[in-house]
Formats: sequence, C-alpha cells, structure tokens
Amino acid sequence: MVYLVVASFAFSWGPCGWLIPSEIFPTHLRARANSVTTSTNWISNFAVTLTSPILLQIAGWRLFLAFSIIMAVNMALIYLFLPETKNMTLEEMDSLFAGSVWAFRSATSARKSENCHSADTAATASDTTAADASLDSYELTATV
Repeated sequence: MVYLVVASFAFSWGPCGWLIPSEIFPTHLRARANSVTTSTNWISNFAVTLTSPILLQIAGWRLFLAFSIIMAVNMALIYLFLPETKNMTLEEMDSLFAGSVWAFRSATSARKSENCHSADTAATASDTTAADASLDSYELTATV
C-alpha cells in the first residue's frame, strides 16, 4: 500500500511542487522565490518523513485515508485556482496570475490579453517590415 501511494504521488502531484513555482513568479523574483519554495518543499518532506512512522502506529490504515482526503482537497483547489499554463511563455505568466484568483477567469483573461498582444505584435512587425523595406530601398539608391 505504501508503494502504491508513493508511486501515484510521484507521477501525479509530486512534480507540481517543482514546476509551478518556476512559472508563477515574475522574472525579477523567480530565483529567490524558487529557493524559498524549494526549501519549503524539503522541510515539508522532512516533517512528513519524521511523523509518518509515528502516525502509522497510531492511526494505522486511517493515515492513508487522511492522505487520500488531502489529495482530493488538493485536486479541487488546483482545479479551481490554478490556471492552465500550456503554450504560454514565462513572460505571459505575469498577466495570467495578475487577474482573478479563479482559474477559469484568469485563463480567459490571459487569452484575451494574449490575443491583443499578438495583434499588436503583428501590427508592429508589419510596420517594422515596411520601414525596413523603405530603408533597404534608400540604401540601394544611395549606393548606386
């Protein structure tokens, strides 16, 4: 039973403690914040490792039931409060986490701002291309 709990945690929730902090903090705070989250992760793992044998003797199988309940609560919290970050750059994370605390509203507003940003970028790129073309034609006539 212990191996099943550890294995299911290792390929599901385990990596989230490493992945999510590297995405949610702004660039200027990312290194410091990751060091805090990493040390918090290690301290929490240390506390669970020290207390689990004692709790297993006291509670028996109910300890695994408690872990299952905690995981179910975490699943609900993640679903409600953690927006999807797929296909987003690290710079776009600021706008994603600056909005509402609800995951579905943050993702929607981030997509809207991303669409506006991509439209602005496309307009700027076309203006830059036109300016570069006129500059190239100017350089061509100047050298002839």
